[in-house]
Amino acid sequence: MPAQGNDRSLLEGVDNIVVRIKCVLERQTHTMSTKKEYAALGTYIAQRRFEAGIDTQAELARRIGTSQQTVSRWEAGASRPPTGQIGTLSAALGADADEL
Repeated sequence: MPAQGNDRSLLEGVDNIVVRIKCVLERQTHTMSTKKEYAALGTYIAQRRFEAGIDTQAELARRIGTSQQTVSRWEAGASRPPTGQIGTLSAALGADADEL
């Protein structure tokens, strides 16, 4: 009978490993989809900036009260504008806030 106890412990250990692997895969999938969303938003911001006649990231940054580096990160898809800045950004770009 002791072998059954060892088998049970082994199965519990395998179950724990499987659960951990699933968690890692879910985080990676979420991160990948988030990166794609950020990249798409960055492309959209850059496109709208050019359409609005704003030639540089620095000029957009000046208009909305942020840094050129921040605008660069948005356009590169490395980050996204904070919710509180969407209204100002959409006004500067002549875009619908819902699109951002």
